[in-house]
Amino acid sequence: MPLVCIIHCADAAALKSNHRPCDAVRYHNFVVMDAVRRDLTALRNGLLRLHKTLLDSERGTYEHDVARIRSSSHLLELVLHDPWFAWLHELSEFIVRIDETLDSEEAPTVEDAFCLLRQARSLLVPAENGRGFEKCYFEALQRDPNVVMCHSEMRKLLSALGQPC
Repeated sequence: MPLVCIIHCADAAALKSNHRPCDAVRYHNFVVMDAVRRDLTALRNGLLRLHKTLLDSERGTYEHDVARIRSSSHLLELVLHDPWFAWLHELSEFIVRIDETLDSEEAPTVEDAFCLLRQARSLLVPAENGRGFEKCYFEALQRDPNVVMCHSEMRKLLSALGQPC
């Protein structure tokens, strides 16, 4: 159930509750925090799948166009330091921001979730004439059907998260 629906359901349950108002507020806050955490975790997991798909695609292209990648540690070295893979850093850093939000001592808020969802929607817009991530993402979509499939899954996930009922 989308986050906005959870909030409305929690509000309705709190209003119908026969408990003291502070119990209803606590219940509401618990339900909303749980929904925020669930949605952010779903977003994170979807982005991790996309990141892995993009990394696999770039690895294949690199091995075809440049040189064979000898090992996992060689791949890691390339991902961290080779300009070929630099465009993926933006997605990696965004996933880290979601992880930090989820791991924070303060529970993530509805505003945090909506902000991160908005950023994800903005990031995952490929552009043929773009720069950086958006251009390389467009190129990956043009060359690899696995990236297309994963992109489609992410668009479905993003349209389901944080939307009104």
